[in-house]
Order: sequence, then structure tokens, then C-alpha cells
Amino acid sequence: MNFRPPEIWLISGPNRTDRNALARRLGVHLGNAAHVDGEALWDQLVAGRATPEVDEAEADRQYELAIRNQCLLARSYAEAGFTPILDFPVATTHHLEAYQNYLIGAHLRLAVIDPPESIDGAGVEVAADASAESVVARAEDALLRRV
Repeated sequence: MNFRPPEIWLISGPNRTDRNALARRLGVHLGNAAHVDGEALWDQLVAGRATPEVDEAEADRQYELAIRNQCLLARSYAEAGFTPILDFPVATTHHLEAYQNYLIGAHLRLAVIDPPESIDGAGVEVAADASAESVVARAEDALLRRV
């Protein structure tokens, strides 16, 4: 039996609409894909949601909780034969390391729209309106390595 690590995509960028649109285009292109919107998971905190201005440590803990839940769903979809496409703003190397740690053993591919300086150079930078074909072609040799 040959084990092939799952391929998992992560779309990052500041604009939710742009990330969602790119994730959907990529999913249609790849076929058998599942889009996991990190902000939708984060929005599930209906009370007690912290903001960095009030409680930075708690806000970061809740942000990482959304990342962890995305990764749990990604593994579940991958086990069922779907290519997971995660989308969430990755603002720091700490957040990027969280994805890498939760998805150990997977081939994580990162496409970033307007990367923040803190993660500039990680993954491939793409335009918000990039075609799925161009993203796949550029990411072919850009398997995300540990930062």
C-alpha cells in the first residue's frame, strides 16, 4: 500500500472576499475539493470573542483555535478524498507555524494575496484575480517548508 501525504492548500490575504473567490476557483480547478473558511469558524464565537486591543493574549488564543479547527476539518476532508483549501489571513510567522504543526505530514501549499511583511517570501504571492491554473503552476515547486 502506497501512502501519499494529502495536499492541503492555504490561501492567505487581508481581504476575505478575494480569498474566498480564489479558494473557490482553485477548488473547481482541482475537483473533489472542500473550502474551509477560517473566518466563518472564527465567527462561530458568538460571545466572549476577544479583540487584540482589549486582551491580546486571549485574542491570539482564539485566532489559533480557528486555525486548529480549520486543520482538523482539513484532515477530515483529506481522509475522505477531498483536497482541502483553507482560507484565513496569516499575519505572523507564529500563525504560519501553527498551520505547519497542525498539518504535519501533509503537503501544505501557501498562496498569498498581498503578503504582510512578516511572512513575505513564504509560499507564492498571487494576484487576487489570479486564475486557478496559474496558482497551481506557480505553487508546483513551492511546497511550504518550515519557517
